[in-house]
Amino acid sequence: MEKEKGSITIFVIVAMLMFIVIAFAIFFNISNKNISQETEIEKIQEEYGEDINNINEIYENQLQNSNNT
Repeated sequence: MEKEKGSITIFVIVAMLMFIVIAFAIFFNISNKNISQETEIEKIQEEYGEDINNINEIYENQLQNSNNT
C-alpha cells in the first residue's frame, strides 16, 4: 500500500510540473507575439504615418500622382 501511495504522489507531481511547463510556454509564446505585433504596428505607423489634419491635401496629391502615370 505504501508503494502505491508513493507512485501516485510522484505521478501527480509530474503531471502538475508538466502542466506548469506547458502553461509557461503558452504564456511566453503569447507574450512574444504581442511584442512582435507592437513593433510591427510602430513600423507601419512610421512608414505610412501622415498628418490626418491634411488628409484632403494628401488625397489630392495621391489623385494627381495616379493621373500623371
